[in-house]
Amino acid sequence: MKIVYLIFYCLIFFPLILSGTTLNPDTVGLSKLKIRKNEVEIKQKQSLFFDFFTGIYQNKTFGMHPVLGVALGLKVNKTSAFYLATEFRFGKSKNKYDVVVDDSLITTNHFLGEYLGLEYDRLLFSKKHHELTTFAAVGYDWIRLPVVNDRTQRNGGIAFNIGLGYLFKFKKGAGPQIKFLYHYANIDNESGTQPNKNSLSIRVSYVLGYKK
Repeated sequence: MKIVYLIFYCLIFFPLILSGTTLNPDTVGLSKLKIRKNEVEIKQKQSLFFDFFTGIYQNKTFGMHPVLGVALGLKVNKTSAFYLATEFRFGKSKNKYDVVVDDSLITTNHFLGEYLGLEYDRLLFSKKHHELTTFAAVGYDWIRLPVVNDRTQRNGGIAFNIGLGYLFKFKKGAGPQIKFLYHYANIDNESGTQPNKNSLSIRVSYVLGYKK
């Protein structure tokens, strides 16, 4: 049987050697195997995660407010993740401000802020249970105004976030996380008090479904 195998290989490869043909990985299908292996590795690195967070929001116009939010994300590789986040802020405003609702200028301390954004995380450092990230985001920020004559109105504008995050990882990377944010929001309050555009926030959360 060994002689049969030897004759078979000689019939296949000996003419190629005589003709000067150079063997390459495609001849034996090695490159295709490598491509498939890389595709499998990339898919294995990708994972969905869910993040419920709370925290505080500080703005010079509106004051300090509690925050509740959720984020649904996709970890695309070992260093990068994209996610969609929404945030709610509530409580009375520190300062009264003027707004136009239903063509009437009113002064109020009513406050209910909301944010929706696409955020990007980039890994800076990772070791065992510790992970340090930086992130940036772009989205839309708005405030709900008091109801006047059964009419609900929102004033909003473009928003940006930048900051740093720290994650303490347990099994499969899930664990508590804290983020420190600088938040910029250009809320349009035409004919009323212009809110301060700069805010600081802290988010505290427990990340679920996050894999290494």
